[in-house]
Amino acid sequence: MSCDTQVVYEDSTFSILARIHANGANVTQSDVSTITYAIYPTDSTTAHTTSTSLTVSTIIYDTLQTDDRWTKDITGYNWKHDIAATVLVDPADDYQIEYKVTMSDASVFHWLPDPISLIPIKSS
Repeated sequence: MSCDTQVVYEDSTFSILARIHANGANVTQSDVSTITYAIYPTDSTTAHTTSTSLTVSTIIYDTLQTDDRWTKDITGYNWKHDIAATVLVDPADDYQIEYKVTMSDASVFHWLPDPISLIPIKSS
């Protein structure tokens, strides 16, 4: 993964899309026991959101998805986390999302997608 900043408009819902691998294969729902996430301002160790559990079946796909939202390649994604417009509200901050994934075999990995930068909407 690159370390580019993702740009999101203030007051907009957005999605984190990725292709996640473990042990050389695309992760499937049965590979994952739990997923939690928290969001931090990039310049702080104090969480903007508390650690929140996600439902594995709504985040992980068993087959790669290739809809129009995925533009990185023709292979597709197996991870989609929709983030509500109300979660990130201060365009003065850039944000880092931190995911903790516990696999079915009890191993754990942490994943940090590219930081998020909000573009202010003047009519907000």
